[in-house]
Amino acid sequence: MNMCNNLPLYTYNEMNKDEKEQFEKHLKGCKECRENLKTCSSLKNSLPLQSAPLNVINNIFDKTTRKPHFFSYVKTWKIGLAAAACLMIAVFSVISHNNTNYNKIYAPYDRLSISYEDIYNIDSELDEFENVFLA
Repeated sequence: MNMCNNLPLYTYNEMNKDEKEQFEKHLKGCKECRENLKTCSSLKNSLPLQSAPLNVINNIFDKTTRKPHFFSYVKTWKIGLAAAACLMIAVFSVISHNNTNYNKIYAPYDRLSISYEDIYNIDSELDEFENVFLA
């Protein structure tokens, strides 16, 4: 960073101790900054500091202060909806797991099983069918 740009900070004593020491070292070698410091100091001393009227400050504060907007509420709703959805899934999974009708509905399908011999027999029957009708 160009040290000459720190002149207003030095003039109004807005630097910490280390920055101030570095800038004072810079002042020893920079004639332009020394001349500008004299000018800035004389301007600072000749102009009294005044604050803006209170109504102007309040208007600026009202325009620049962040106010919660609609999307900040939507974010909290999304988290609540996601939590409610997880809870509903958990409840339905427990209910369906403990459902006594579950075994009655799916029990016939549990008894279905096909052995390798059955598959081989079906395959050979299909081969014979192809030979007879597609030849």
